[in-house]
Amino acid sequence: MKQFGFYILGKKGYESLKSLISVFGPECVSFVVAARDGNIEEDFFESIQKLCLENDVSFSDRSEFEDRDASFRFAIGWRWIISNPKNLVVFHDSLLPKYRGFAPLVNALVNGENRIGVTALKAEAQYDCGDICDQREVSVSYPLKIAEAIENVSGLYSEMLVDICRKIISKEKVKFVRQDSLHASYSLWRDQVDYRIDWRRGSKYISRFTDSVGYPYKGAETTINGARVCLINCKVVEDVKVEARADHVGKVIFMRSGMPTVVCGDGLLEVIDVVDDSGESLVGKIPFRSRFGF
Repeated sequence: MKQFGFYILGKKGYESLKSLISVFGPECVSFVVAARDGNIEEDFFESIQKLCLENDVSFSDRSEFEDRDASFRFAIGWRWIISNPKNLVVFHDSLLPKYRGFAPLVNALVNGENRIGVTALKAEAQYDCGDICDQREVSVSYPLKIAEAIENVSGLYSEMLVDICRKIISKEKVKFVRQDSLHASYSLWRDQVDYRIDWRRGSKYISRFTDSVGYPYKGAETTINGARVCLINCKVVEDVKVEARADHVGKVIFMRSGMPTVVCGDGLLEVIDVVDDSGESLVGKIPFRSRFGF
């Protein structure tokens, strides 16, 4: 019986659907809707489409889809409003009620949270406020790149989807628990401006930020002597006393093996890899008397 419908995006959506089909077979899937994501390098759209075609599952691009019913529908990695909330379970990239909203995993990593995870909840008119039917977490430590964090939570997504669907197939009641809104926080969307490095922040923060918006996202932006560049890798190094530090934030203070050490609002950051607009590495080509801008 074709019980389940899906609105999915990205690696987490692809891995979840793949796991469900491997466990229960494609016969349980009524439809799949996917979308492209121009904000990341690999959006898994083609992979999702190929998986559906290989398993004779109804597939639609978001731009062409007409909504339909299913016993249960799941939104995984989805970023758009679904007009019909009936029997719709949303998978959200945070341990709700914290980080309701947009880019929750990125913002959690930027903030240095030591636990990340995913929540399955009932869709409601107000985003991410619905009752919770499952929640799973994993402990993390830093430095941690966003690609690794996505890999960690992708496994949680797949496990949770399979367990929820197993309950539905076996006619076991799926229990929902109300969120405690007193502990809620909200995570806002990020646009291109929000990918820019603010060198007035501390070196530890900037290091986390760089790792949090890196591949598969477009990466942390900055400038070198006015030219736009993308910071790929960096590390916190031992600080020194900088006279009138506030006047010199963003300047190179040391150059070691072609890798500049930059003065931050608090601490120092060694730039291990930085590329220009064409993707060419600038390591070894940056003049000592350089300023990283914001």
